[in-house]
Amino acid sequence: TAPRTPSYAFKPADKHWIISEGTPQMDNTTVKTVDELCLDRWRTLQSVDDLLEDVVNALQTGGVMENTYIFYNSDHGYHLGQFNQQGEKRQPYDEDIRVPLIVRGPGIAKGQITPHIGLNIDLAPTFIDLAGGTIPPDMDGRSLKPVLTGAVEKWRDDFLVEYWGEGTPCMGTIHA
Repeated sequence: TAPRTPSYAFKPADKHWIISEGTPQMDNTTVKTVDELCLDRWRTLQSVDDLLEDVVNALQTGGVMENTYIFYNSDHGYHLGQFNQQGEKRQPYDEDIRVPLIVRGPGIAKGQITPHIGLNIDLAPTFIDLAGGTIPPDMDGRSLKPVLTGAVEKWRDDFLVEYWGEGTPCMGTIHA
């Protein structure tokens, strides 16, 4: 079943109009559909895990695993009933904007969890930095290398989320 978080099937009046007015309250049929969608997403993820296992085995067989970085990421979050949304991904709430970023490689402590904010725009500068290259000064984002290796002293503590869509010229939220 889809995770029953505190915001599951919750339709607050103080949120964006799509949430407060634009979606009917979830009924039993919708709940079942959302649960099936969640199960399908888990099935898809299992195929990704199988592929990743093959890649890791090949790296180990080739003797290069200890010299290799592996990044596991997603492009955005996904509503599975949170805020009464059925398969949505374009709202400025944690379920939509928080995504997994799992990294392993040389100099990265096993099991490390960081409170620092990493953004998708940070990936390109990170890859360049880890490869020993020079990050162009006009490139968006920052290298996550200091965060990944535990050498970060000061890091961002907010960022802007924007969406141009239904009924609004711009829906933006600063997350801190």
